[in-house]
Amino acid sequence: EGEWGGVEVKSEKTVTAAMINELPRKFGKGSVSRYYLLTTSMPNVLAEDEKSVQEAIKNVESLTGCQIIANGLIRTLLYYLRLLNDPSKILTIYQELLETDADIRPELKVVWNKIISEEYHS
Repeated sequence: EGEWGGVEVKSEKTVTAAMINELPRKFGKGSVSRYYLLTTSMPNVLAEDEKSVQEAIKNVESLTGCQIIANGLIRTLLYYLRLLNDPSKILTIYQELLETDADIRPELKVVWNKIISEEYHS
């Protein structure tokens, strides 16, 4: 319990109203102040789903008091990286979180290691 925020990243899946409507169950009894539902998919939301996604966001925010931010992963990262005093520490801190956070699924660690080995092969 207690107040917390969350981030969920969908790989190559557009954001849907069903994903938003599932959030209160994920929150459980905790008080969530802000939740980011991010995706690597382009577009982030299909044109035909935009209205239902916005309605779902309003409903979940009204029900839970949680601010829901559904956006693209890269767009969000670029926005927030500009706010950091020293963005060069991001990779190191992220690596530490991957190693210590029990909620991180093993397959995410495998994907992360592949990205690092491809981008920073030595």
